Amino acid sequence: MRPALLLVDLQLDFLEQQDLQPPREILLRSLAGLLAACRKRDIPVLHVRTLVAADGHDRMPHWTRSGDTRCVVGSRGAGAPAALRERAGEKVYAKQFYSAFGNAALEADLRAAGIDTVLVCGVHTHACVQTTALDAYQRGFRVILVAEGIASYAPLLAQLTVDHLAGRACELLSASEFWTRFDAPSAARRVAGLAPRESGGERG
Repeated sequence: MRPALLLVDLQLDFLEQQDLQPPREILLRSLAGLLAACRKRDIPVLHVRTLVAADGHDRMPHWTRSGDTRCVVGSRGAGAPAALRERAGEKVYAKQFYSAFGNAALEADLRAAGIDTVLVCGVHTHACVQTTALDAYQRGFRVILVAEGIASYAPLLAQLTVDHLAGRACELLSASEFWTRFDAPSAARRVAGLAPRESGGERG
């Protein structure tokens, strides 16, 4: 197993929604623990964020119709909370629509690093997380949704989404279940690194 941690849309504009389930504090605590564990084991961490130009020309059409102005490049809301910010050498990929794979550089970098498994975390479960998981599956990656690492403002829809995806396009595992597998002495694995390079502004 050659995994990478894929953090999708973990930005303040999304995380500060009052109706997020699980609540922001619980989600951030779980994600911070997972992130630290991945870094300790040299598992590559990739940050994918919805980013909109200042003039709004690349805003999603339904955001334009509704007057939604979130995730503007350089704004506070477009960034991640302190506990989840990228470190030196960790790449940030900009996306316009739902799927993280809308940025072609993401797949190219995963392939180049020999990654075969993606641990998908982020918001929202029924939207960008689901689309990213399906696109990863379609591209031949093994997909693991980390149960404590996903959240949504529509918990019923999120649960239906997870119930449908699990066992089809992905596995649903807790972090502890994943580490039990990954850390098993008999597990044949090699953790591949991702060499730093600029890719934050690319879009697929």
